[in-house]
This record gives sequence, structure tokens and C-alpha cells, in this order.
Amino acid sequence: MTTLDDTARLNIIRFGVMLAAREFSAAHGLLAPQLAEQVSAGDLEQAFDEMIVHFDTEDVAPVAEALQLVDEDAFGHWVYLPMEGDGELEAITLQVNPEGRILDIEWGKDWKSG
Repeated sequence: MTTLDDTARLNIIRFGVMLAAREFSAAHGLLAPQLAEQVSAGDLEQAFDEMIVHFDTEDVAPVAEALQLVDEDAFGHWVYLPMEGDGELEAITLQVNPEGRILDIEWGKDWKSG
């Protein structure tokens, strides 16, 4: 498995920071055009809120040092980004292209479990 490019890593962390800051329009700007057509900023807000519904606080932040490259395919890399708040932990798994644009999003810790 190859390593994640610094630009892609930075964009993934920025995406997590924007979600945590509730800047959903700005986060939407990091989506690849194909995904941006399918997912609105409001969709990001709804999915994020559903993911953290069990958190006791709205103080949520990405755990940048725990970001992990978990898989890769012909379209890009799958990266696991933990999100933490008041002792609670969830994660967003993102598929990103080499430029760090987000191609797909899986909400929650249970990515590819079965």
C-alpha cells in the first residue's frame, strides 16, 4: 500500500475540522464534483449530526494523528478519520483522489465490517 500524499492528508484533516466547526458549505467545497452533485451541504450536516448523536457535547474535533490509510483502489485511497468529543469516538472513512478531493464518504466506525 502506498502512503498518503501530504495534500490529500491536509484536505482530509481540513474536512474534519470544517465539519466539527459546523462549516458545512466549506466542507462541501472539498468534495469532488461528482460527489458534490449528489450530496449537499445540508446532507453533510444531517449525516454528521446523526453520526455524533450519542456524544454528550458538540465539542468535536478530528484526531489528525490517528488518521489511517486503510485501503486503496483504482479510484483513490480510503482513509479513516477518527472524530472525538468528550470521551466519545466516531469516525468518517473517506475515499480521496490523489489531489485530496473527496470521492465518497462512509459515516461511522463500522466501515467494511461484516
